[in-house]
Amino acid sequence: DHEACYRYFFTFALTEIVYSGIVFGIKKEDGDGYAAITVVRPPGCKETMWTAIKAMNKLGWSMPPWEDGKRDYRFKQTKIRTDEVTKLQGKIHKESCAQKHWYVYIVAVDPAQQGKKYGKRLLTLINSLADRDGAPIYLDTVGERNIAVYTKMGYKVIKQYTSCEGMEDKIGGPP
Repeated sequence: DHEACYRYFFTFALTEIVYSGIVFGIKKEDGDGYAAITVVRPPGCKETMWTAIKAMNKLGWSMPPWEDGKRDYRFKQTKIRTDEVTKLQGKIHKESCAQKHWYVYIVAVDPAQQGKKYGKRLLTLINSLADRDGAPIYLDTVGERNIAVYTKMGYKVIKQYTSCEGMEDKIGGPP
């Protein structure tokens, strides 16, 4: 199903960036897990073939669900979407922030912990590190709610894109 493909993609991407970036977290008050995390890349750190190999090794060298030869067309649609979004993210990143910068890959707050300003605390930390380095911060996001959160923290929308536009015949639905 689609979820297996997306789970694989995000697990691989997160595993890869953890090898080439930094993870910050805020523990839950009861000490059982994290209330919020962020994964960032400081200036000069990039994914390489080596980080991809380490991520594949961590995942047990499993093939993506769409490569096993037994899946139906929905898996192929998911692969097309994933490839298109990955290509678009590379293009956006190159166009929007070519100089050395901090890249915020993800800020995630446990839904039960939202409203406690944990996301703000993590972004404030990243902002101070970027200020220390004299480097801008780059991130990409989806959705008006997320845009509002980042705008409130002083971030600006540089450009908006639509992914998979004109590919409905290949991906089986709207972008």
